[in-house]
Amino acid sequence: DYKPSPRLSVFVSTLTGKFTIVMSQKLADLGYFGVRPAWRNEAGQLLPGTGERFRSEVGGFVNVRYSDKIFENISLRSRLDLFSNYLRNPQNVDVNWENLIDFKVNKFISASLFCHLVYDDDIMINVDRDGDGKIDGKGPRLQVKETLGIGFSYKFE
Repeated sequence: DYKPSPRLSVFVSTLTGKFTIVMSQKLADLGYFGVRPAWRNEAGQLLPGTGERFRSEVGGFVNVRYSDKIFENISLRSRLDLFSNYLRNPQNVDVNWENLIDFKVNKFISASLFCHLVYDDDIMINVDRDGDGKIDGKGPRLQVKETLGIGFSYKFE
């Protein structure tokens, strides 16, 4: 774990295991989260219970953490995880990036803004390739989650 400053930490592992466990057989049968989907019969129908619920990967891993007080009332925490599967498409790096900005508005009000970006080449998402409004394929896509939180506090004395 390399720490060039109190605010920054970098961890590099040349050999790491990454495991995905899908608890729902229904989701596993559909091939969610990058696991192998259920087999299909001659008519093209899914055979329930035949989808894999576990996926393992071996590769390199980098973790970067940054934390700083930007202003007196604003702080930032960021975590970036990068993973490259050595056995399948090592050039396609999985990205997991979380950013949290905390705001202290005043004595009573605080706010937080959270942004989470995920890209995994093995996770297929429904896409509209020709822009006609209909799903016509699957492919890897950037997943974005944003959350805004507002907090109120009062101290009783």
